[in-house]
Amino acid sequence: MLARNFLSAKELGLPPKHYDALIKTLHAMERGELKHVPVRVSMVVRSRARFSGLFSMRWWKHSTYCGTVACIGGTAELLGGVRFNQRSMRNAKPLWRLFYPVGDGWDATVEQAAEALSCYLTAGRAPDNW
Repeated sequence: MLARNFLSAKELGLPPKHYDALIKTLHAMERGELKHVPVRVSMVVRSRARFSGLFSMRWWKHSTYCGTVACIGGTAELLGGVRFNQRSMRNAKPLWRLFYPVGDGWDATVEQAAEALSCYLTAGRAPDNW
């Protein structure tokens, strides 16, 4: 497999720890460590979030009876031990768009989300159909 040419943390306008967390998330997606799940509001419980490999773009980071369900950003926070704050994300429009898609991204599978994250890391933007 050829090495990928990701943009640098500086080129993406990200702190290095956030950049590393996004790469960890992509690798976890590619290794099949995340499972897409439909989550109903009734499943959400209040408890401490921790990585359990459950994925849905509809939830940032929510604990359920079956484990914590998280989107790209929430998974990156859990895997990287970082926090993305909304002000910095709004200043980095491509990252905001990756985390909050405008189209079909809300129903993305893990594979589709991995493609979107890879696009962001290599081109600095979310895909057009996201």
